[in-house]
Amino acid sequence: MASANTIVVHQVVHGYAEGHALLSYSTELPRMAQSLLLECSDMSGPAVHPGFETYLTGYPVPDTAFYALAKTWYAPEMQRPGCVWTHTLLVEFSDLARLLDVGALVNAFQRPSKQSTRGHVQPLRLVVERTIPWSGSLSALRAVLLALYGQPDKTALWAAPSSSVAEDIVLASWAQQWPRLRRSFRFCTGTLGPRSSKLPQFDLQVAPVSVFGSLLRSSRTGVAVVDPSSQDFAAPHAAMLPDWATAASTELLLGSTALRAFLWDYASDAPGGRELFIPLAECFLATTRPTAINELLALVTRSFPQPAQAKRLKVALFGRTGRAAP
Repeated sequence: MASANTIVVHQVVHGYAEGHALLSYSTELPRMAQSLLLECSDMSGPAVHPGFETYLTGYPVPDTAFYALAKTWYAPEMQRPGCVWTHTLLVEFSDLARLLDVGALVNAFQRPSKQSTRGHVQPLRLVVERTIPWSGSLSALRAVLLALYGQPDKTALWAAPSSSVAEDIVLASWAQQWPRLRRSFRFCTGTLGPRSSKLPQFDLQVAPVSVFGSLLRSSRTGVAVVDPSSQDFAAPHAAMLPDWATAASTELLLGSTALRAFLWDYASDAPGGRELFIPLAECFLATTRPTAINELLALVTRSFPQPAQAKRLKVALFGRTGRAAP
């Protein structure tokens, strides 16, 4: 049994064995889950692209209470072209909600090899980290947040020079999400070609510039383009960004957790996904500055019109009698 500051994480390894195959595992999975892991652990397109020799993929695992976070490496040492190794970590939903950030998961990845253990392996025990390391381009972070939450019904698609350029930003954005959204979020920092139509739609994909056009054409739900080069994200134009986007990016840049704590506290009874981020962030901002009670009431009513929606937030702000809480 894990202690209060550790979590147990199961692991699965895929690689080449007369075809892309399961090589080792620490827990048995249902058939549908095995099939999804097999497909998501294979190379994400027909060929490797420079800068995308490694990448991360995250997705919920069907018929289980696991979230899969996987790292894939191109395997040029194998004789067959197109081979990859993938180490997948299976995190219980309840444990995923205990992680303030996901650095401990990323640090646990190990590149498999021909000499790696086959068959059953032991799960990992990871320390629950409290730090929030982040680095990367602020303009790129802002572009990702606007694509994800400004157009929540579409796949956010980023044509990047490499997967490493995007990795920290993608992970920081994912870690900022509240537990229910975090465990349903699907992303890949190295999409090398159009995905199978059998796979659920990804929320965020990072791809080489050379395959960007084919991904645009193959999208089933439309695309929100992530364009960090846009002048909208550079000073002085960044002052025109929505307040919620400035607050979300500033929190990640400074390592604060105030907005994150608010999201985690009040998203639990507000059904929905990415579309909830903006109204919740706007409510958070309203509580941090002098706001007339009628303006605050109008904002909450507009954002959550049904009485049962965001009830905890309404009670916290206005009390059970409907008057603003002190």
